[in-house]
Amino acid sequence: MKQLLPSKAKDLDATAEFMREIHLCARLNHQNIVPFVGIAWSTLVDLAVLSDLMPRGDVHELLQTERRFERVQNRRFHWRRAASPNEAADEMTTKTSVALDVGRAVSYLHDLSIIHRDLKAKNVLLSASFEAKLSDFGISRVSKLDETMTANVGTIAWIAPEVLTGDRFGAFLSEMDTLGTPYATETSTNCEGFSNIL
Repeated sequence: MKQLLPSKAKDLDATAEFMREIHLCARLNHQNIVPFVGIAWSTLVDLAVLSDLMPRGDVHELLQTERRFERVQNRRFHWRRAASPNEAADEMTTKTSVALDVGRAVSYLHDLSIIHRDLKAKNVLLSASFEAKLSDFGISRVSKLDETMTANVGTIAWIAPEVLTGDRFGAFLSEMDTLGTPYATETSTNCEGFSNIL
């Protein structure tokens, strides 16, 4: 369930934006997008969107767990499955399967001329079988063929340089690979690296 923050619930613009998100979620139908179930409300102030439960949480939580395991040399979330019977192989998914699931969801959205604009590990949820499903379409938009990305939206650390030029989802892959926030070492006073990227 997703609901507007109480501080924004009486803001008509925020409510209208949330209703646009609900409308978008209701039209999406793909195995790698969190399924829309419905809406609930008694007043506009408590309007909520309901979706399927994703019992494995989000990929960010999985990456945080991996960071703890990394300290004891016992990582479980790899790019590929265990190569031999001597290696630990459990029911977890691989980074590759998560990336492919997200890629399929992004491809589906792009076929509908929809740009997600906040693709990050916290917005990728995991089903009981570890299937990755994209969520949180609050700042998504329908694009026209000749538009480019210019608006400052999304969570800034996850806006990949290729997204700024209208391409793919490298920051999310970097987040999975490094188990951390993209560009975490860059600060507002040390942004020379960003100018080299762009």
